[in-house]
Amino acid sequence: AGISGLPTEKLAYYTPRMSGMQVGISYAPEPKNANANGTRDSNQDTQVGSELVDIGINYTGKFSNMKVAVGGSYYTSNTEAAAGAAAAADVDGHSVSAQVSANGVRVGGRYTRHQDIGGAGLDRTNWRVGADYSMGALGLGITYQVAAQDRTSSTEDASTYLSVGSSYNLSPGVQMYGGVLFVTYDDDGGAAANEGDNSFGVLGTKLSF
Repeated sequence: AGISGLPTEKLAYYTPRMSGMQVGISYAPEPKNANANGTRDSNQDTQVGSELVDIGINYTGKFSNMKVAVGGSYYTSNTEAAAGAAAAADVDGHSVSAQVSANGVRVGGRYTRHQDIGGAGLDRTNWRVGADYSMGALGLGITYQVAAQDRTSSTEDASTYLSVGSSYNLSPGVQMYGGVLFVTYDDDGGAAANEGDNSFGVLGTKLSF
C-alpha cells in the first residue's frame, strides 16, 4: 500500500547478497481510479504519496558468536491535488535500524521519519528499541516506542508504548505466552479528550502443527 493507505501496484528489485550486503529499489506508480471508460488520473483527488520511489540497503554479518544486522532506506514521492488547486508538499522519508544478538540476547532499534506528511514542515517520527532473551524453553522480551506527529512548527502530538512479555514452550508445538502493554497519548493542543493512559494484559496458548 502507498503512503495514503490505498493499495497500489509496485515494481521491486533486490540485488544478490554479496559480502553480507544487499540493495533493493522499488517503484510504485500513480494509482488510477476506475470509471466506465477505463481509468482516470488520480490527480482529480488529493493524492499523498503518489509515484513513490524507495531505495534501501542492509547488511548482515557474524563476528565470533555475535550476529549483526543494520539497514537504512530512503523514499521520495509526489503529492498531487485536484485540477487548478495547489498541491501540498511532497512527502519524503528515511529510516535506519540495527540489531545485535549473542548468547540468547537480542537488542535492536529503529528510527523512521516522514517529512511533510502532515503538511509543509510538519513531520512524523517513530523510534523504538527492544530486547529479548531466550534460554531453553523460556523467552522474555521488552519493547519501548515513541511516535510523534507535528501539529505546528512548535507543537506535536505523541504516543508512547511499552510492552513486556514472556513465553514458555511446554512441548513441541505447544507454547504459553503472556504480557502487559502500556500506552500513553499526549495532545499538545491540550484537548483532554484526546489524552489518556491505557493498559492491557494478555494470556494465551499457541498450538502449532
